[in-house]
Amino acid sequence: MNNTTCPQCFGTGIKPDDRDVGSQLRAIRRKAGLRLADIANLAGCTISHVSDIENGKRHCSPRIRQAYDDIMEEGGVDTVG
Repeated sequence: MNNTTCPQCFGTGIKPDDRDVGSQLRAIRRKAGLRLADIANLAGCTISHVSDIENGKRHCSPRIRQAYDDIMEEGGVDTVG
């Protein structure tokens, strides 16, 4: 398995929009004033996994997206930018 393959995505690899998605997720997290560790704890994964997603190196699984959705709802973060 190479570094562009996400085991949670069953080897599907990086999607073309993963970098854009990662940037958006980072903006959401920062706007909410949270650390990578906070997202990792919510999603039940490692900090490096979340970092790789935010840097566009891994595909974002539904479980990780749900963690970001949760912080948006709880923190009142409704837009990126």
